[in-house]
Amino acid sequence: MRRDRIVHREPGTMSRLEGIFLHVLDQCAGLKAEDVLIVSDFKYDQTIVEALMSAVRRFDARPILLTIDARLLTGSSVPRSLTATMRNADLILLCTSSLVPQGVRREKPDPRPSFV
Repeated sequence: MRRDRIVHREPGTMSRLEGIFLHVLDQCAGLKAEDVLIVSDFKYDQTIVEALMSAVRRFDARPILLTIDARLLTGSSVPRSLTATMRNADLILLCTSSLVPQGVRREKPDPRPSFV
């Protein structure tokens, strides 16, 4: 893990889940100080979302949480407000209780942001 990119806080304050997310964000996403959009829904475990947001902050990145009605992600069209928000994020983390349809992923502009 490239610990030079991680902002350390008080020792012993990191949960095991947050530690796992630190590793994933470092190794899989190459996270640095950037805007991270976390898309979640009301059914998703908020403990996971909070640990993910905390891990994102340790990279000096800015977590932006968007909690959405899961039914809006199951249709063929994506709400324009979600598309606009996605376009402005550097990294998108999808934390939803159901699978996100390909239509949502196709809406992302290339080459950024990245999806995890």
